[in-house]
Amino acid sequence: MIPSVFESFDDRPTDVFVDLMKRDSRSRAELTELLTNTAIENGFVGPREPVPGLALVEWNKEKKAPMWARRAALELLIAHGWTPTTAKEWARFAKLWVQRQRRANLERLLEELPSGFDPVMAQAWLLAALESDRLFRANKQIKEGKARG
Repeated sequence: MIPSVFESFDDRPTDVFVDLMKRDSRSRAELTELLTNTAIENGFVGPREPVPGLALVEWNKEKKAPMWARRAALELLIAHGWTPTTAKEWARFAKLWVQRQRRANLERLLEELPSGFDPVMAQAWLLAALESDRLFRANKQIKEGKARG
């Protein structure tokens, strides 16, 4: 299968944590507690104990992390005033923004766009992310149908 633009541009999905650690001077343990609490507050996960601080190191080493943690990191980055500037950052933002607001349409995603974000650039990336998400879901249904049939 051909990788999506987001898989191509966002080959290091855990860079969202690297970006966060550059802007937030808390310890890894404090950051993972903050990530967990942010995820719970935003409804990304149910109540749970924070993951250990070393999880950030492991996630970065493995180049993968739970989606709830990535979405929470995006929320924290935005709270720090971060805005995407490179194609990789826009791809990462758009993918996580669409994931954050499941079933949202482009209009709603743009209405909730953080202040300071370029709306024209955001519209292009969000439209691509929505289409990528739609294709992902369609392919998943096809695979599930073949597995049953």
